[in-house]
Amino acid sequence: ASAPLLLVPGGIFTFTISGSVGAVCATTDVSNTGFVTASAGCGTGAAPTTGVYFQVAAPSVAMTTVQSQVTAGGIGSPLAYRIVVTNTGAVTLSNITVVDTVAPAVTGAVADQPAGFPAAIVASVAGGTRFVWSGGGAVILPPGWITPLPLPAFWEWCARRQRCPARRM
Repeated sequence: ASAPLLLVPGGIFTFTISGSVGAVCATTDVSNTGFVTASAGCGTGAAPTTGVYFQVAAPSVAMTTVQSQVTAGGIGSPLAYRIVVTNTGAVTLSNITVVDTVAPAVTGAVADQPAGFPAAIVASVAGGTRFVWSGGGAVILPPGWITPLPLPAFWEWCARRQRCPARRM
């Protein structure tokens, strides 16, 4: 058996608890109060520590999106649009959905997306052709980016992917 630890008058013991603040989805109060008991030959004593407190603000979801026309276009010419999504926040983004509707004048439109991102769901709608990428498992780590390329030229896409959808007239 070991001898009891004694805290002599004027002596100091320091106890440390270390950890990390976890993710929060709303501003959260974090506090800590300890409690100390001790005994001496003539009795016992108890006292709470001075409490400590701080607030953790929830990180914001922040992103930028930029759409550009990569090629000039024109009747019979290749046309490509690009959407770039950049995570500018401090948290990982998930469940990412990108939607783009192209004009009916654009024909033979096909889609491309970042590696690991599901292929776009394509549908004819009143305003043209709608491309929807929905990546439930896709994430953008901060800072990060994905770049769906919705409209590479039909023949370029076929040559590169060797899989051609039926042409729409």
